[in-house]
Amino acid sequence: MYQRNTNPNGKTWQKWVELWWKWCYSKPFSNNPVSDKTGKLCTKNQIYSQTWFLAGTFGGEARRICTIPSKSSIFIPIVNDIISFAEYPQLSTQDDLMNYARDDLDTTTSLSASVDGIELLSLYNYRVRSKLFEIEIPLSTHGGRVVRTKAVTDGYWLFLKPLSLGEHTLILHGEKQAFDEVKLKHNIRKPMFRVEVVYDLKVV
Repeated sequence: MYQRNTNPNGKTWQKWVELWWKWCYSKPFSNNPVSDKTGKLCTKNQIYSQTWFLAGTFGGEARRICTIPSKSSIFIPIVNDIISFAEYPQLSTQDDLMNYARDDLDTTTSLSASVDGIELLSLYNYRVRSKLFEIEIPLSTHGGRVVRTKAVTDGYWLFLKPLSLGEHTLILHGEKQAFDEVKLKHNIRKPMFRVEVVYDLKVV
């Protein structure tokens, strides 16, 4: 993996996180690489020649088959969140957004990742918190209409150096509290948000 204090492929981790979210929201939820269960969408809108974006899930499990080009780094979240003024109108300042996102990811209880059976270590060192950035977000509360807003993001990420030619298996697991359920809906059960993704990768 690239170290957290480096600028892989000429950009900071914070900048790559912003670009990943813009890639994520470039498609509607029904045709989105995050909701994809098979990997059929993993080549969509890959516009950076040296960095290939892969997706987690909106919660739950997925097993995806994906072919990626050689010499491409892989950038993927283990567990993350984005907090925007459009989705959280009760928040009015950048600090409000950042504090909410921080409190959300502070509830993370489990992180694991492996490549070809080799466990990746010290994953809690790979947390990325952004500053405020502009983004277009499709809002389910507005019939899927795209809204331009400002947001921050917080989460744990992997930035893998290019893999060798051939087949590889990438496995990710993350758990945190379903924070909105507790914070906004006053759910005292404290339900969990879990991501479990397996990628069968072919590097060509």
